[in-house]
Amino acid sequence: MVYLHHLQLKSGNATAQMIYDFYFYEGHIGVSFFYILSGFILSYTYFIRFQEGKVSKKKFWVARFARVYPLHLVTLLIACIIALPHSWKIAFAQIAANLTLSQSFFPFPKIYFSLNGPSWSISDEAFFYLMFPFLILIKNVKVLIGLLFGLVILIVSYQVHIHQVVTFETFPYWFIKIFPFTRIADFIIGILLHRMSLLKKVESNLLEMGSVCLIILFFTFHSSVPIQYRLSSYYWLPMAFLVYAFSFQAGFLSKAISGSFFVLLGKISFAFYLIHQLVIRVYDSYNLNGNLLKTGCTLSASFLLAFILHKAVEEPMNKWLKNKLTNT
Repeated sequence: MVYLHHLQLKSGNATAQMIYDFYFYEGHIGVSFFYILSGFILSYTYFIRFQEGKVSKKKFWVARFARVYPLHLVTLLIACIIALPHSWKIAFAQIAANLTLSQSFFPFPKIYFSLNGPSWSISDEAFFYLMFPFLILIKNVKVLIGLLFGLVILIVSYQVHIHQVVTFETFPYWFIKIFPFTRIADFIIGILLHRMSLLKKVESNLLEMGSVCLIILFFTFHSSVPIQYRLSSYYWLPMAFLVYAFSFQAGFLSKAISGSFFVLLGKISFAFYLIHQLVIRVYDSYNLNGNLLKTGCTLSASFLLAFILHKAVEEPMNKWLKNKLTNT
């Protein structure tokens, strides 16, 4: 996203700039979707198992650590090679924060966006994983709703209070988009959506089409909504509706995207997410021109490397760590 902005400003192309402003600058909508989906899937996988005592907190935490940390560590090492700052003090702080997945707790772009920038969201996820066993064991849904309501009041009140433009260098940007204690609201929405899905089946075709239309509607009018809302709360409703609608896997749209190709894309998506910015940085170092060339090369290289990392690092290390840590 930062790369596209730089590219189009440098090109001076007004049309490209307009397309960027309307479409690509809204890339943060994926954050809400990712967090809500994460809360839903973890609840779907572990709700009954936790309630029946078939899985311990330790086993859950080991499974999540084994799932995300090996790939994070490998991409962090790559980032250190190509993006380590010259100041040893800043470098030490960045490495320490990234190694401990605590970078999102610091309200400084040089920390939360440091080295492999996209990993800030993995820092948030690590906090969600830490809290999940306690949240999922709350049997009274009203307690979860009350917790979510309190967070919503805090976040929206703060958003209403902000009048200046929010950019990534500011404290409000970090507090609304990055800070784990505020972003856990998205995660709790996912947990509650799973509880809702247990109640009854619905007309999936109508629900899926409606959720897609709602996303399009919200996106169409996003330019008239202040950025502080679009960083989180504005997209809660359409993203929650989308996750809920497709959770039943019974409509024709969900069946259309359940083929082997889309399954593969889903499997390598985490690796793609962690490697794509590093690929763009390496490409930028060669100072090659051409938007289409850059898009094609970086996408192709990112998909290829994501597949390799998934097969060579993510899958084997996930199995090895779970076996090693659960048997000790």
